[in-house]
Amino acid sequence: METIRLTPEIAQALVGLGYEIPVKKKRVIVHNVTLDSRFTDDELVGIYSTIGQLEKSPKWRLKCMLVRFALGTGLRESEITRVRFSMDAGKDREADAHWNGVVTVRNGKGGKSRDACCIPELLPHYQAFITEQRARITEAPKDGLVPLFGKEYDRTTLWRWWKKVLAQCPEVRSLDFHAARRTYFSWEALRLPVSTLKGLGGHSQSSDTFEKHYNGVIAELAYGGEIKWRKVALRSRS
Repeated sequence: METIRLTPEIAQALVGLGYEIPVKKKRVIVHNVTLDSRFTDDELVGIYSTIGQLEKSPKWRLKCMLVRFALGTGLRESEITRVRFSMDAGKDREADAHWNGVVTVRNGKGGKSRDACCIPELLPHYQAFITEQRARITEAPKDGLVPLFGKEYDRTTLWRWWKKVLAQCPEVRSLDFHAARRTYFSWEALRLPVSTLKGLGGHSQSSDTFEKHYNGVIAELAYGGEIKWRKVALRSRS
């Protein structure tokens, strides 16, 4: 019997309709985003398992939250440095980091502003972190808006934190910081429409950049079977 091979486009469409496609994995390259430039399911399990232990220590708390936040929002490191939350829960709407998981990016790439959003697996950790920060920080600006990590760290510091956390994760590649953004969009495209992801990432709806960069990888992920990292990422610290 002749074997019928599914193209990535057909595989993606079938998965979108709710079908499960137990096809053997095959590496797909589309432009500059490949399976080699974002974290695999197994690597994400390793990352979230490791930071779940590390973040119990005050020494690692901010660093681990950075990794969670980057993987869970798809924000660029320059955008993360500018995120602020409100010390007054009643003035949450005035902040960038909103309690419901929406993150307002002001003056992002190209000077554009947009709303990004935490993935469900990040939201409880994000809310717990903001609660901790409100209790820990004793001095705040007059407007009550404080940088997410307590003070404004530069991009170089965030890169160092990123590298230090990944160095603690066994069998995880030391990918660059932008891999968090690629990872976010690749995996979220399995449960969100491309048009929605374009808005969250600050891509123009008329541009085909997103499709060119991600469609092949999205289709490839559809071949992978059960996704394990989401349950691990959702676990709270014990």
